[in-house]
Amino acid sequence: MKKVILCLAILLLPTLCFAGNSDSERLEAAKRYAETTNFPKLFQEMTDGVARTLPPEKAEAFRSFMGSMVEDGALEKSTIILMAKHFTTEELNALADFYGSEMGKKILSKFGPYMTEVNLVMKEFMIKALKDFRAKLERGDIQM
Repeated sequence: MKKVILCLAILLLPTLCFAGNSDSERLEAAKRYAETTNFPKLFQEMTDGVARTLPPEKAEAFRSFMGSMVEDGALEKSTIILMAKHFTTEELNALADFYGSEMGKKILSKFGPYMTEVNLVMKEFMIKALKDFRAKLERGDIQM
């Protein structure tokens, strides 16, 4: 009898552990988080930040191009799907709760300019790292 109970417990454990964490629940939680963070606005702030680094005659064309890339909502849909893939329902709800709070909204209002600067730094870092990597490959310092 103990073996039967143990087998049932082992078989039911995954169901109990993942209850409330179905794909549809995670997608709904991801959508809630996306509504809280307003991805289109965040993307627009990042686009504006990058545009400020361009020559004035190219900035407006860049803004227009980037705006056309997200008009259909594909970026937001992709982001929602990826969030549901990587986070649990509980985590997504916690993110939505936090970014829906006054402190979360305050932090989020600074996120666009922050991400613009971080992305520019990361881009420069990656360019330098790739150049260094290529040079080491050519010198034979790295074997592949």
